[in-house]
Amino acid sequence: KFAFHDHRVTAHDLSPTAFTSVPPLPPAHQREEPRIDKSRSLIWNQAAGALLRAAAGGTSIGLPNTVFMTLLPLTRVDFLLNFFKHVHKLDMLQAVTVIPGRSNLTQTCKDVAQIFSYQQQHQSDAPAFLQDWDPCLPFLTQFLGRAQYIYLHIALQLNLPVLWFDFHVVWVQSPIPIVRAFLGGDRGALAYQQPCN
Repeated sequence: KFAFHDHRVTAHDLSPTAFTSVPPLPPAHQREEPRIDKSRSLIWNQAAGALLRAAAGGTSIGLPNTVFMTLLPLTRVDFLLNFFKHVHKLDMLQAVTVIPGRSNLTQTCKDVAQIFSYQQQHQSDAPAFLQDWDPCLPFLTQFLGRAQYIYLHIALQLNLPVLWFDFHVVWVQSPIPIVRAFLGGDRGALAYQQPCN
């Protein structure tokens, strides 16, 4: 399926990568057009660069190279600023990425992120990461399942652990301790899991 505004992802973009560990983040002066893998398309490289920046944020909160990922549907745009405020309170903001569900949401996502960043930077305890913070991933497709699959696939190509959550999910408490325990090998950390009998 393709729509008029969808970006074409090539078969080579979806082929396995040679990365055996998380590739390094491109230097700041190359952030506009990062080239993580020169043999892949520009849209793949832009997505990979954005995911690697979020993974660095995950590392800064004690979750090595971990990314939190959600998709912003058109019907939830009005909640984006409050979403950023809430995940910031939970100390997971720097690892969060947002997939725009429509092509016209990419700039809106960036604008709302800049408004949030500006508001936070003028507080006395503003974190330094907000200077270059951009959680908005490039638009790929308006088909939500396809967008989710492609972004999860790219994250796995980069050897990044990903926690996917739907945008309408409200975190009552931070998932960081559970994710940290799970990544550390404690499979019993997920309290809601019940053994099958």
